[in-house]
Amino acid sequence: MGVIAIGQTLVILTAGVDLSCGTVMALGNIVMTKLAAERGLPAPLAIAAGVGVTTLFGLVNGLLVSRVRLPRSSSRSHAQHRVRAHADLLGVSDHR
Repeated sequence: MGVIAIGQTLVILTAGVDLSCGTVMALGNIVMTKLAAERGLPAPLAIAAGVGVTTLFGLVNGLLVSRVRLPRSSSRSHAQHRVRAHADLLGVSDHR
């Protein structure tokens, strides 16, 4: 949570609000749990995989804003939908 708070602080300082943080954090937790509990992966590797997934989403969002010049609000809105789609692919869904 502390790492997310630091990242969110930087976003707010640059006059933005990132609504996808919680969703991306949830996907990282899903990845870690599935790998550790269902696949038997050691906890340090599952944690590294979860951090890697969330970092990848952050990188994609950053590139969409900085290189493709997609508006910040659009990038974050699309990020939430992309993360939900990935969660659905992993077999976890809070909506039916």
